Amino acid sequence: MTESNIKKIITSIQENIKGIRNDDEDNRWIRTKKYWDRFTNSEILANEIITDIEDELNIDLNLAEISKSKTNITVVKNNSRIWFWREEEALERLICLYNENLSNQEPLRENSEGKELADVVEKKFGKITTLIELKSWNNTQDSPLYAIIELLKNYYLYKDRTNIRQLILLAPTEYFKYFNAVNNLQLQNLLKALNNKLKNYNCNICLKTINISFADWEKNIYGAIPKDLKFKPVNRKSNCYKEIASIDLIKYKDIFNVYCKELRIWEEICN
Repeated sequence: MTESNIKKIITSIQENIKGIRNDDEDNRWIRTKKYWDRFTNSEILANEIITDIEDELNIDLNLAEISKSKTNITVVKNNSRIWFWREEEALERLICLYNENLSNQEPLRENSEGKELADVVEKKFGKITTLIELKSWNNTQDSPLYAIIELLKNYYLYKDRTNIRQLILLAPTEYFKYFNAVNNLQLQNLLKALNNKLKNYNCNICLKTINISFADWEKNIYGAIPKDLKFKPVNRKSNCYKEIASIDLIKYKDIFNVYCKELRIWEEICN
């Protein structure tokens, strides 16, 4: 599989459901903040999503071996300012660090690369039971609709999905508020229509929120970044940072533990 699978699926969906759109102003409407929820028939959209994913992924590939979670977080520096290279990476790895039943960057097929990795999975008795698509506070590029399609793509891509019972789009409340997705009727109707199809596989899809504000994240988690990191210079002029380093979470687990109480128990992360 290649990284272009999600692009092919999105293109196919957008071309095939023009009739249930309220406008044709943006050919990237699934991903954008302004247009993602302007569809008029949730059942037609749900059917098109499932059909196009099944058509695109109708290839018999070998099941991937279970991988070990990644435990490094990349941080960057410009003068005296230090920040996480990707907030989503940091959030993903800290969640998995404090919840042994979760793992990150799980390959969905043999030799999976790029988009063919699940952000986070939950396992029981060594079997994947939950697929989680994670979005962070500052992800303004991927709408909830786009994230849902990514999540369903991962579900259909994973060959041994008979044990998967739940698909979760997990993000801070601020992410859903940015996209006007809180109590969004169109989104609720779409999830209902998708679940009517997924019930045949004893699976369901839902949204869950992380109850940590970005202000608290910056105050507490950023405060746990070790002071003894060894930064290396970055020579690319286009970067907004000049130095880069990697945090080994296993080495600094006790330091982050002080600030990560909201992430320690999986059941308490979500509403």
